[in-house]
Amino acid sequence: MADPKTRRYAVKKWSIDRYHKRTHRSRDLIENDILAGLLKLEPGDTRYMTPCVLCWLNKDHLRARHFNLDWHHNELVYGPAEGWHLDVYYLTVKSKLDGYAYIFIFVDIDSGFIIHQRAGSDWSAGQS
Repeated sequence: MADPKTRRYAVKKWSIDRYHKRTHRSRDLIENDILAGLLKLEPGDTRYMTPCVLCWLNKDHLRARHFNLDWHHNELVYGPAEGWHLDVYYLTVKSKLDGYAYIFIFVDIDSGFIIHQRAGSDWSAGQS
């Protein structure tokens, strides 16, 4: 961990806090974003994150994820690279990720392998 008196510490803390304030994602999900290459941070940088009052107040109200074989029985028969989940993120700020408008995130159902692809770099349409 960086020394709290250094510029490196301040930059890491500011970067992780800024990302969390925009997304309010948990530490684990932010670490996954870092490992997927979506952020220019290093694994373990979430330890610099300031505790978030909003997340703490809403913790009891957040829906818990449950795995139920009856709901997802069709996903259990896929082999590697046969079934994928797709998430699409729309970036509302032009400067994020070199001007790309969308990020497609593909997750392999069987292995959990993640592929991300930036797309839609034309910001001129509808932008002022």
